[in-house]
Amino acid sequence: MITTHYPDTDDKVLLNVAFPPSVHAALAAAVRCEGQRPKRAVELDVRRALDEHADQ
Repeated sequence: MITTHYPDTDDKVLLNVAFPPSVHAALAAAVRCEGQRPKRAVELDVRRALDEHADQ
């Protein structure tokens, strides 16, 4: 299971993502080819999506 926390300026959790084992395994296999860890890949994807949303 992956749990990712994105703290705000007060160190409070804004987002907590928990994947079921099957999703975690699929994500881990997909990002392993890129040399990333699942937690980091999710973090980058969420940050990228938030940045795109902020630009709109």
